[in-house]
Amino acid sequence: MKDGKPYNVALVDMDEGFRLMSRVEDIDPAGVRIGMRVRFRPHAGDRPDDPPYPVFIPVEG
Repeated sequence: MKDGKPYNVALVDMDEGFRLMSRVEDIDPAGVRIGMRVRFRPHAGDRPDDPPYPVFIPVEG
């Protein structure tokens, strides 16, 4: 949990053929499912000097 909130860690299989460990955001962690389509979104670092890192959000429909 981060700040008392649950979050997920997921292995995302990219269409380009590689796998990436990341998070799926903008969805309840219990709602993340194997095979669901997601879209890349850069996430700003937690501190001002941290680089952005990749997270994913669900694709609608």
